[in-house]
Amino acid sequence: MEGSDYIILDQTVFYPQGGGQPSDVGVIKSDSNEYNVTKCQKIDGKVYHFVDSLEGVGVNDKVEVSINAELRKLHARIHTAGHIIDEAVKNLNLDIEADKGYHFPQGPYVQYIGELENPSDYINDLNTEINKIVNKDSKISYQLFQKSVEPERLMTVEGYKPCHCGGTHVQNLNEIGKVNIRKIKSKKGLVKVSYEVLDN
Repeated sequence: MEGSDYIILDQTVFYPQGGGQPSDVGVIKSDSNEYNVTKCQKIDGKVYHFVDSLEGVGVNDKVEVSINAELRKLHARIHTAGHIIDEAVKNLNLDIEADKGYHFPQGPYVQYIGELENPSDYINDLNTEINKIVNKDSKISYQLFQKSVEPERLMTVEGYKPCHCGGTHVQNLNEIGKVNIRKIKSKKGLVKVSYEVLDN
């Protein structure tokens, strides 16, 4: 962070980068200036809003914040699609276990532990199953609970088991659009499912 300008607020609507998902970007406005937020990170429990300048910033200034709603929606669509891929994998009884996800607009994927023979053969079946789930128009709900100092959140897609996730999601699966599996690679005990989300 050395050499980086940042602002810390007492509360924020910005989502910090984490969970395989990029942060929100947007604007912080004070009475005297406007600051473009280029990324956010949560460090030691505080959200750092990285900005292009600190000119005119004062401690205890009152500010207004706004995020880029269009980009937030895209991130939410991509992230939620990752969850749906996981459900489709379970529905097809593929013998692989979820490992991690990368839900950035540039080349999103979900990685699994295990192996698949002829992985490309699964693309059509996965695409069919994924979009069958998306087309159910299921709603997404949340439940907060206090397990430690930081509250944890359960995310539930209607009709499926809840999972721990603090990321951003769409409110209804019909907002995702179409999910397309681009390729599947199986190598050294890991399966990488690369995908994209498309407008209907």
